[in-house]
Amino acid sequence: MLDYVREPTTDEYGTFTLTVPSAKLVPGKPAVVKVVAQPNNSRRWFAVTEMR
Repeated sequence: MLDYVREPTTDEYGTFTLTVPSAKLVPGKPAVVKVVAQPNNSRRWFAVTEMR
């Protein structure tokens, strides 16, 4: 499941939350997530940060 919540104070960023069923993961192995940009010369960007 993928969820997106836009930061209410700005249009510049928000939070994506990716939930993966445990049956799709292998214990002790890293999960691999691939992000592919659209080939349209967009100036949009994507960043990943750790939430604590």
